[in-house]
Amino acid sequence: MSFDLFPGNALACRVNAHRHGWNGQICDNPTTWECGGRLDFREDYCARGRTSCFHLHLFDPQDPRFIIESRGAGWIFESDIHAFDDQLVILWNKKFREPRGMIGTATSSVVYGVYRVQSVERIDRPYRVDWLIRPHADGWVHVAPLGVPFPRAHSMGGLYVLEVEKSSVVRMFEQIRERAAELDTSMFSAHDRACLDHFSEHLEEWIEVAAAKVPARPRNQPRTVASTDPAGSGHRPFAGLPDLIDVGDSPRSRPPAEAASGEPPKAPPESTAVVPIVGSKGRSWIEENYGADTLRSILIGSLTKSLLILAGRPGVGKSTLATQLIDDPKGERLLTVAVASTWRGREDLLGYVNPISGRFEPTRFTNFLREAARAWESGDRRPRLVVFEEFNLSQPEFWLSEILVRGEYAAGDITNRTIDLGGTAVEGWPTDERPQVFLSPAVRYVATVNTDHTSRTLSPRVLDRAAVVELRVDAGQIIENLNLNLDSEQIEAIKELDYRGGSHGAGFSYRSAVSLRSCLEQARSMGLDAWEILDVLLVQEVLSKVRLLAGDGRDAEWLDLMIEWSNEHGARLPQCALILSTWRECLAEGRDVIQA
Repeated sequence: MSFDLFPGNALACRVNAHRHGWNGQICDNPTTWECGGRLDFREDYCARGRTSCFHLHLFDPQDPRFIIESRGAGWIFESDIHAFDDQLVILWNKKFREPRGMIGTATSSVVYGVYRVQSVERIDRPYRVDWLIRPHADGWVHVAPLGVPFPRAHSMGGLYVLEVEKSSVVRMFEQIRERAAELDTSMFSAHDRACLDHFSEHLEEWIEVAAAKVPARPRNQPRTVASTDPAGSGHRPFAGLPDLIDVGDSPRSRPPAEAASGEPPKAPPESTAVVPIVGSKGRSWIEENYGADTLRSILIGSLTKSLLILAGRPGVGKSTLATQLIDDPKGERLLTVAVASTWRGREDLLGYVNPISGRFEPTRFTNFLREAARAWESGDRRPRLVVFEEFNLSQPEFWLSEILVRGEYAAGDITNRTIDLGGTAVEGWPTDERPQVFLSPAVRYVATVNTDHTSRTLSPRVLDRAAVVELRVDAGQIIENLNLNLDSEQIEAIKELDYRGGSHGAGFSYRSAVSLRSCLEQARSMGLDAWEILDVLLVQEVLSKVRLLAGDGRDAEWLDLMIEWSNEHGARLPQCALILSTWRECLAEGRDVIQA
């Protein structure tokens, strides 16, 4: 993982709730106070008066500080202990109140306070390393009593640290100031109010300082990943991995002379070396659209397994990514197979023996395997790709098991890598050709899987033979990649909807973005403005995927958040407001919300 903070954005860390305002005093009756920490820790440490809580001094007037354990931020600080210097860190967790502590679900998260980090200190302990975070003396504020909702955030790849966009930070402080103005000193102390006033006064300046500390590299600029291969280095357990990674203008990275003339790269027939599945164009495209971590997962997964599973919510771009893996502009080495829910055996994938003619009737997949085998025999080692769309609409082990099993044999084991098709001959093949097909080692398989209620779970026997890569992309990245012509308020409305609605299926996808772009291009001819188009499209393509249960309190709480979105970011989207209001009435009457 790499720490890739966008200049001007803030960081966020989850901290435990505290009974006495994180002033350095151990919570009274800690075993009955739900702070977010483990019960055994509260019993063994807090209840015995041991000040080992990482967040005990979070807002201590004398020396505010907190600790992050190594697994939470070691991946950042081991490389650069100054990575947090002058950055804003939002401290957050669930709502809490007397007498029990935390309440509600993850959707009820609030801001506890904000640091402007002064320093990070390494603390070496037996068997582990901790990291002590201190704010500037005038750069911290405690706002937990205000109950301001935690803003939209996304993971940076690690366990603990999140990233919050600058616009969300600015809006968060506006909400903090508004709520502070409504409370008297009995609810929000004069000291905390003074700290807030000072922080707010310098917020813009401090954001600029923080942005200047971040390396000036555009978020989507692909990073060059290099690998060295010193002579005489001895055993290399991952010897194939450098072949998947671009190493600049080294001789090994240049294509063979035959490729320059348009011919496929040749290899001696006995060679089993396969050109890596992910081409140079594919690497750049994946990193630009999905990030370096996804690229790394795909490179390693495609090296270790012949089946790569791309999982994600509908519309995240799984199919598009699959077709971008190999450099094959003409599509001659790519086959897309649409899996049906009725598939129950290998005949659905390979074909069947015609009971009348006695000849085997092949599918496009079988013919593709035949062409791949012929190319392999001629020395063509370029990768060939089969994409299984909607892979888990049926159980793959019913129809793919023979491919998975035979594909695990060594490339030179022709006997065990050959599938007998049956019949006297194969329809469309020369009559003297045997009804069998060799599984070329150059053929790789990619499957797309939707992570929703419409598909089946994959069995361990399939997962054991596959590498799973989960795809995530936020709405802001989609809007940027497709260059949608929207103003800042419209973009914020979409981002916030995606953030709040994603847990219930109401995420903004690439498909929705393409639809929006098409409508925006025809806006004038339809006599509609961008807000009107956005309103209709969100109802038709985003909110239509939501399902709510009347008896589930979490769904009701989520709907409250969505109505809050409608009143704020979606104030100019009346149709969205109407459908959300209708949902609230349904739940109040005990009726489930089931969309088409």
